[in-house]
Amino acid sequence: MDYPLIQYGIMIVVGMVLGVIFFGGLWATVRKLPTSKRPGLLAISSMILRTAIVCWGVWYFSNGDAGAMVACLLGFVGVRLLATHGRSVLRGAGSE
Repeated sequence: MDYPLIQYGIMIVVGMVLGVIFFGGLWATVRKLPTSKRPGLLAISSMILRTAIVCWGVWYFSNGDAGAMVACLLGFVGVRLLATHGRSVLRGAGSE
């Protein structure tokens, strides 16, 4: 691509999508654990599947470009921060 800023912007969005898939899968897994007959197997298989999807996505969309991988990681971490701290930030908790 001739425009690296556009490429990196796209990779940030790709990282965000991968983050939503990863943390959405984690959320669904945690909700199913109490009713699962084999919670250990569910947790391990979910972790392996989610990690494989994210690793494949970063590898496939970055085409081996280290800068694109870093941009993808930034998008992924951004979703992680929103997933872990976003609810309290949106409610204004801690502002008192």
